[in-house]
Formats: sequence, structure tokens, C-alpha cells
Amino acid sequence: MKDLKEKVINSLQWTVSSQILRETLQVFITIVLARLLEPKDFGLVAMSASFMVFIDHFTTMGLWGPLIQMDNIGKKHYSTAFYSMLFFNTLLFLITYLSAPYVASFFKENILTLIIRLGALNFFLTTFSLIPTVILERKLQYNKIAFVEITKKIIIGITAITLALKGYGVWALVIAGLIGNSITLPALFIMTRWTPNLLFDFATLKEMLRFGTIVTFSGLLALIIGNFDNIIIGRFLGATALGYYNIAYGLMAKPIEYISSSVGRIFFPAFSNIKNDILRIKNIYLKLIEVISTVVFPLMIGLLFVAPQFISVVYGSKWLSAVPVLQALCLVGALKSIGNNTGAIFFSQGKPEIDFKIKLIYCPIYLIAFLIGVNFGLLGVANAYVICSFLLWPWPHFVANKLIDLENRKFFILILKIGSVTFLMYLCLSLIKVIQIYFLKVTISEIATLTIYTFLGIGIYSIFIFIFNKKTVNELLSILIGKNS
Repeated sequence: MKDLKEKVINSLQWTVSSQILRETLQVFITIVLARLLEPKDFGLVAMSASFMVFIDHFTTMGLWGPLIQMDNIGKKHYSTAFYSMLFFNTLLFLITYLSAPYVASFFKENILTLIIRLGALNFFLTTFSLIPTVILERKLQYNKIAFVEITKKIIIGITAITLALKGYGVWALVIAGLIGNSITLPALFIMTRWTPNLLFDFATLKEMLRFGTIVTFSGLLALIIGNFDNIIIGRFLGATALGYYNIAYGLMAKPIEYISSSVGRIFFPAFSNIKNDILRIKNIYLKLIEVISTVVFPLMIGLLFVAPQFISVVYGSKWLSAVPVLQALCLVGALKSIGNNTGAIFFSQGKPEIDFKIKLIYCPIYLIAFLIGVNFGLLGVANAYVICSFLLWPWPHFVANKLIDLENRKFFILILKIGSVTFLMYLCLSLIKVIQIYFLKVTISEIATLTIYTFLGIGIYSIFIFIFNKKTVNELLSILIGKNS
């Protein structure tokens, strides 16, 4: 049997490579769709998602966590989980179907009724996909998961762009996801050769729900916090404003989702396998944080710097209202890239209730902040997000660090080191721009500005990070090129 470290690194290589490819595809798809569709189309989908995401969160019944974390998982556990989800998701579909008109009335957009009802069909796809995915994750076979996810992304992209070209508007976004999820589902069953047995055990379900219920409600609180902004913007500022916000938030969130969250997705099963070896968990976690911050911090601050040119060149002038929102959210993204990984510590150590309590405290704080911020428009909501993120970000780390005996001083010095190098990059770029505009008085096109400053940022950051943190750079390169030793 392979050593855990080798398996984790191999999984990390596959997952990172997959995420890079998927992110590249997503960027291309979004750019094309943003030019074919209107901001309101994206806003309508975001309105639907702000409701659907809460219902969708319950489709797994919180069983993913215990199916990954528990020992001695077998056919009885898988079949019990499958039949439980099938029954429960049928109820969720009916609830969603009946609730759709009321959600449409809340947002004052009648078209949302049909959008939500179509989206609810995905609940059944979740039922059938969870167990095969869990089986692959427990075996750390992320190469197979990567194949399915990349194929799905391609199908969704081709379908959405084709429908958008034919003038289907918002329906291009709605139908594409449903088709992509349906077509790729059989591949999971072929890869795992899993089929449900005629087994169901209430004691087993109760055992899994004991862990899963806390995980589910903890995740629900995270979704509530993460969707307060969408709900408030959609209700008070309308679909077009939410469309701008959704594009800006997506640009910030995608790197976080595809880098830090995907890495955390690997490390939760890995940490669960060594949950009693605190020293190993501490060392791996610290390295995880270092690698993520080394990649994401400059990505977020670099995007903040070139945001006006990036939006104009890539998405078109009709999306320029998203620029200041994107710049504010980039600061949030840098913090989220690190903060998202505390959950892997809480859950692997069998302490999901800690994550739940932290989010329970955060909920009213974010709600009040967004309700105040919306009075100052779209940027007011984004700025409220920034302020809350900076004030609340450190506290979960204090708790997580204590669980694995990690010194807070060591942790925050690491973050400060990477943050300082990133800030140096930003200062250098700002200085170069001042020289260009005010001393040399040279005017260049937006596409040239975007290209030049992107490569300057990469070059400047690479030099500084290599000088101040050469060891991490070498380790990151080793992971990417496949040197597992």
C-alpha cells in the first residue's frame, strides 16, 4: 500500500491540474456568455441560486462527512445512505416545487418560478452521484474524479454557449448545468462499479447522522453567511445589480474554490486517516497554508490591481460597474483562501460543533453589516464584506491551531511573510504605473496595460518570493511537476 504522503501528493497533483484546466474552461465559458448575455440574466440565476443553495445543501443529508471520516465503512453504510437520500430528496423536490412562486414574488421576478423548478431536478442527480464520489475520495482516486469533472465542465460550456447563440437568454445558464450533470453521472458508476444493495439499517443511519447533522447545519450557516449579500442585493437593488455583483464575486471566488477548497477536499480525508497523529497533521496543515497563500495572495492582489483593464478587455464595457466591487472582494478572497481550511481541522478531529458555533456567532454580524451596506449601493455591500472579513477572520484560526498544538505566533508570522511579499509586488506595480502616467506620460491601450502589468506582477512576485521563501517555491514546483519523493 502506498504511503499516505505519496497518495496525498499524487491526489494533489491530479486535483490541482484538474482545477487549473476547469478554471481555464470556466473563464473562457464565462467570458463568452458575458458577451452573449445581459447582466440581468446572470442576476436571475444568482437570485435562484441564493434560494436553491440552501435546499441543495440538505440533499446529501450531511452524510458525505461521516462516510469519509468514519472507519469500517461498507455496503450497509453506502446503501443506507443512498436510500435515505433518495427519499429525502424527493421531499425536497416537492417542497422546492411548491415554494418557487413565493421566492419569485420575494424577488419580484416571475420567471424565477420555472428556473427554480428546473433546478430542483438536480437534487436527484446528487442522490445518485454522492456514493460513487465518496468511494473514489476514500481511495484518493482523484484522477478519476478529475476526468468526470472536466468532462462535465466541457459539456456544460458547449451547451450553454450553443443555447446563448440561439437566443435562449437566461435558459442557456439554467439548462446547461442540468444536461452536464446528467450526462456525466453514468461515468461514476462505471468507475466504481457500485450499485445499491437491498440493505437499510436505521442504527447505521443514526450513527452517520450523529456526525452529519452538525456538519450539515454548520455548512448551512456558512451558506447563509455566504448568501446574505446575494439575497439583500437581489431584493433591494434588483437583478441587474446582482448580475454585476455575481460576476465580480465569481472572479474572486473561483480561484478560492479551485485552489484552496479543492486542496482542503483532499486533506480532510487525509487528516481523518491520521487524526490521532497531531504532529503530522500540524506539519501538513502548516505547509498547506503556506502553499495556498503563496499562490492565492498574489493572484487576488494582482487581480485587484488590473481589475479595470481586466473587466473592460475580457468582459466588455457593459460590465465596468463590476470593477470597484471586484477590487473590494479581492481582499476578501485573500483571507477566505486561508480561512476555508479550518473546517478540515475541526471535522477531522471530530469537532464539527466548533465550526457550527463559530458560524452561528457570525450570522447576525454579517446580516447587520450587509443591511447597513446596501444603503450605500452595491459597493457598500462589498465594503461591508471586507470589514467583516478582516475583523472576524483570525478567531477560527486561534481555535483550530489550539486543536493541533500549532503556535499562533508561528502561524501568523507565516501569513505575514507571504502577505508582505505580496504587498511589495503591489507597491512596485503602483510605482511603475505612477512613473508611466505622471513622469513618462505614456498612454497605452487597455489590452497592452493588462498584458504588461500582468507579466510584470508575475515577474516581480516570483523574484521576491524566491528570495524570501525559496524552500516553499521548490516544494510547490515539485508537487506540480510530479516529484513525490
